[in-house]
Amino acid sequence: MHALGSPRAYLITLNPADYPRIAPELVLTPTQIEVARMATSGATVDEIARLLDRSPHTVKTHLKHIYRRLDISTRVELVEVMGTIPPHQVVDF
Repeated sequence: MHALGSPRAYLITLNPADYPRIAPELVLTPTQIEVARMATSGATVDEIARLLDRSPHTVKTHLKHIYRRLDISTRVELVEVMGTIPPHQVVDF
């Protein structure tokens, strides 16, 4: 019998399909996380491209891959999912 407040181990099983919504940082590359953070901060594709010194086409490709990996289709959904990752820096654009 365990005393109240004593440490216990719990096993939680997750469906792999749920990983992107629970821990998107595990399925996105560092560059994808950076692009996603900028996008969720309100930056346009052109602004992100300028800040990262990339073409707008490259940024759109990153966003397409981000959406696919996270199984989402809108920036609103991206904001919801990315809200689970603690910010490491403020994006200034």
